[in-house]
Amino acid sequence: MERSSEINHPCNQMGTLGKIAVEEPRGRGRPRDGDCRERILRAGLELLEETAFADITTDAIAERAGSRKATIYRWW
Repeated sequence: MERSSEINHPCNQMGTLGKIAVEEPRGRGRPRDGDCRERILRAGLELLEETAFADITTDAIAERAGSRKATIYRWW
């Protein structure tokens, strides 16, 4: 997924140039999966609704989200 931000350029006043898109450098490693993040957050909320906070474990969240415990530790 490419992210870009737009900056104003002095030539904007000339009309045809408009804005220039500048690519932001991507971080090292594999990009994080937004769907996995959503599943983890949803799993945590579901467990909070079903059980007491003290009984929730990282293992339970990872199992319900279909991810690994290492993913949760890496992100949070």
